[in-house]
Amino acid sequence: MIHGQQNWFLALGLAIVLTPVSGAMFSAIHPAQFRDGYQALEQEITDTLNPGKLLRWAEEVSSLPENLAQLSARKTLSPETQLSLASYNNYLSAEMHLHHALYFERALPDSYTVVQYKIGRCGQVSDVQILGDHTTASPDVAREAVETVYATGDLESLPNDIPSVTVTELFWDGRSIGSPNSLERSLSLLPDGRKIVLNTTP
Repeated sequence: MIHGQQNWFLALGLAIVLTPVSGAMFSAIHPAQFRDGYQALEQEITDTLNPGKLLRWAEEVSSLPENLAQLSARKTLSPETQLSLASYNNYLSAEMHLHHALYFERALPDSYTVVQYKIGRCGQVSDVQILGDHTTASPDVAREAVETVYATGDLESLPNDIPSVTVTELFWDGRSIGSPNSLERSLSLLPDGRKIVLNTTP
């Protein structure tokens, strides 16, 4: 039986069991002077116990273990993991420096490019994209930043069995750039203009 069917049967069962109980309760005591109030309250209970609402409730309850697992995964990094990621960031910088010459040969002064990409547990690079709203280089030059990332090939495995990371990286001349609170400004203040965010899934 699939998950959705289990939820439907649970909702239907609750509706079948509870609705007669509510009806019996009100049929036992409802003086004529309270008929209007009784009917309104009976309708409210009927609406509350309808299978659709119970099904949504069952689905929410059944998803709690998964949601709790996701919350527990968002834990503070240990000092060892932080140190390992700092070392991995230095490694990434060395790899990028091997391949980024063409980008900087073609980039105009004061222009910059922000790219975002994913690194899997075993070092595979994927989903490289230009963040156009945070890029001033021309499209063909910005594309060289993407090619720089892909040129690194398969990288070293991530430290401490981290499932994957998302990297947001700035290609620029090293100065503070962008407007206050902008992504490019915050990246320009980081070592090598690179932000690494841990993912909870591969």
